[in-house]
Amino acid sequence: KKQVHEPEYLTVEETQELLKKVKGDRMEVPFALGLYTGMRRGELCGLQWEHVDFKANTIRVTNNRINVGAKIVEKKPKSTTSERIIHMVPELRKILLLEKEIQGNNRELLKSEYKNEGYVICHNDGQAVRPNYLSKMFKRWFAKPENSGLHAITPHELRHSFVALSIAAKVPLYEISKALGHGDIGIISRIYAHLLDSSHKGVTEGMASLLRK
Repeated sequence: KKQVHEPEYLTVEETQELLKKVKGDRMEVPFALGLYTGMRRGELCGLQWEHVDFKANTIRVTNNRINVGAKIVEKKPKSTTSERIIHMVPELRKILLLEKEIQGNNRELLKSEYKNEGYVICHNDGQAVRPNYLSKMFKRWFAKPENSGLHAITPHELRHSFVALSIAAKVPLYEISKALGHGDIGIISRIYAHLLDSSHKGVTEGMASLLRK
C-alpha cells in the first residue's frame, strides 16, 4: 500500500505573518498568487497578464511552464479540469495591479532592453522566471536573517496551504477541488485526511444538533 505523507502547510497565523512580512517585497507577487489561488508552480510561472481580468476579477489558468532538463517547456495544464478560471480576491487584485504598474515603469525605464514577455512573475527586465529558479527565490528569501522566524515553505507548499486554509474555513471539498484543477475530490480526501477529521466533526455535530431540537 502506497504511503501518503502529510503535506507541509502554513497555519492561519503563519500565513498572516508571512503576508505581513513580504508586503512591498518582490516576493509578494508569487507568495500572494500561490496562497490566494492554489496554483501549481508551473501555472504560476506560466501566468500571463492577458489571462488576468481585472474587470471580472478572474484569473484564467491555461498555461503550464515547466523545466525539462535544461529546457523550458510550455504546454496546457495536465488535464482538462486543470484549465480553469479562479476568482481573484480583492487582496490579490490590489497586489497584481501594483505589480503591473511597476512592470510598466520598468518597461519605460529600460526601453528596448526590456524583454516584455508578458508574464506576471518576471525579472525586473521583463524576462520570465524559470520554474526551478522560482524555488531558489523562495529558499533565498527564507534564508535571510530577518525571515529566520518564519515557517519556510516551497511554491508547492503554498498550494498545500491554500487547501489547508480552505478546509479550515469549511469550504466544500468539491469547490476546493475545482479551484485546484482536480478531476474529483479523491486526491484531497486522501492527502488531507488528517485535516478533514476535524472538519467532519463539525458536519456530524451540525447534523446531530438538528435531531436534538
